[in-house]
Amino acid sequence: MATVLEMPKALGELKARRMQRNAIKNQTPEEHKAKQVEEARRSLLAKVHIARKQLGLAPDEYQSILECRFEVASSAELDVLALHKLVAYFKSLGWKPGRGPGTRARQKAPHTIEHDETGQGRERYMAKIEALLADIGRLEGRFMPWTYASGILKRQTGLDRLEYATRGQLQAVISVLDKRLATLTKKMASAT
Repeated sequence: MATVLEMPKALGELKARRMQRNAIKNQTPEEHKAKQVEEARRSLLAKVHIARKQLGLAPDEYQSILECRFEVASSAELDVLALHKLVAYFKSLGWKPGRGPGTRARQKAPHTIEHDETGQGRERYMAKIEALLADIGRLEGRFMPWTYASGILKRQTGLDRLEYATRGQLQAVISVLDKRLATLTKKMASAT
């Protein structure tokens, strides 16, 4: 069963996150501040390199900017304040920081969902689950909430939400709902 094989990976990710949280808790304020400064520095360095590329600066032009303005040979030698000044200088040259063509707005579902090349995306599976829930509810004479399908998914994979499920996991939920519907149909047929 594929879902059982995916569980250790998910548990490993949870352990890694827990260890990261504990590491943050065990840091001194100075260590935490130093880590934040280093992250800001890396971010600024990335902006500098992106700006250099987008402005189309030749390597010798970029080198002369660093030497004339900051008296360094490489941007790696700059501190956070100098990097801020360099980014501001690139902005004065006409560079506009922003989202590039490679980034997208936040999607409805997380990025962990596998891409579907068939053109029959998750909507098809979600519609099937909705129809099966309606049929089961009609036979039982009550409303069947989406949490029923979410509970099936949680028992099978450990995932809480249908939005996080892959197509294969949604198909497994559909097969369980199909079996439940078949059982109810047989019960109704034998009762009459």
